[in-house]
Amino acid sequence: MKYSLVLFFALAIFWLTLSGYFNGFLLTMGTLSCLLVLWLSKRMGLLDNEGVPTQIGGVSLLMYLVWLVKQIVASNISVIKIIISKQPQIRRAVFQVSASPKTAVGRVLMANSITLTPGTLTTSIQSDSMQVHALVDPGLNDPTILEIERRVWMLEGR
Repeated sequence: MKYSLVLFFALAIFWLTLSGYFNGFLLTMGTLSCLLVLWLSKRMGLLDNEGVPTQIGGVSLLMYLVWLVKQIVASNISVIKIIISKQPQIRRAVFQVSASPKTAVGRVLMANSITLTPGTLTTSIQSDSMQVHALVDPGLNDPTILEIERRVWMLEGR
């Protein structure tokens, strides 16, 4: 029941944020669409700790997303500088980073955060490491990736 309520309210807030309309017909359609997705999710067996990760959320997730947006903007600026320079300093690299988040949701969040940061792409995820492709070789200890890992740990309650 907890997962159903969390999913319904998350879908409703997401729908209201994207819609921006508050007339009766559209609110009814939005509620019905959220209920339909909830019913389908329940029927597919997706209402569990992995499908609705209630352990990661709240203020800590909001702070993480604000930090991640700042990192995305900073990475965009560096990629733009590389693109418009007359002699771009591209040193592509494929390297392994440790993936120590304890949950599957944490590992996926870390991999997606790395991929969202321009100039990097997570190409594979194992239980204890990730393979990352970077536009510019960050060396062995990329501070952004290490900070992503640390912040995901905090979201998981470490």
